Amino acid sequence: EIEHLLHFEKGFHFTAWNLIIKPGKTIRTYLFENRNKFVKPVVYLFFASLIFTLFTSFFHIKYTYLNVGYIEPLKDKVNLKTIDNWLIGHIAYTNIIVGFCIAPWLLLIFRRRKHNIFEMIVLMSYILATGLLMTLPILAFIKMTNAFTNLTIIFIIYQIWAIGQFFGERKIANYIKALLAFFLGILTHVVIFFVIGYVNKHYM
Repeated sequence: EIEHLLHFEKGFHFTAWNLIIKPGKTIRTYLFENRNKFVKPVVYLFFASLIFTLFTSFFHIKYTYLNVGYIEPLKDKVNLKTIDNWLIGHIAYTNIIVGFCIAPWLLLIFRRRKHNIFEMIVLMSYILATGLLMTLPILAFIKMTNAFTNLTIIFIIYQIWAIGQFFGERKIANYIKALLAFFLGILTHVVIFFVIGYVNKHYM
């Protein structure tokens, strides 16, 4: 897998670049045409997460990423600090969880397309990982200002664009549906960690 990652004419570099410039077409190609040139989605996700973690750790960059700690009504009810520390410290696992939360909503909202859960998990693995990589130049720039950075807005924009492209880039309705599925998935993510945090605070 490492050898495959480092190939320039395919592998990680090829996969990342194509997912940045044409995410929908790239993922459709991987799923339905040719998988030889692309890194497997889970491997890609973990490698992108590793790059992101090493970068932010080396430069001591503080950030928030799909956290629940900023949700004020929950602060007195659950152990948010422990949850957020875990989410930030385990970006790859966080992305896998988020992907599993969004994938069923995509199946439901785009049910006429006859996709399966495997295809939706592949879709989310690729675009969640690429979303992380796309934030790195922005983090490098913001590092010079020593600012606390919220990556959520940057992340959401790319996710909606990539999901919409996958289902058909020429239809505005697809981007609206993508936005709905994304927020329903994030809401599911918040509910799951609310339950975990509530149990952690009151019963452990």
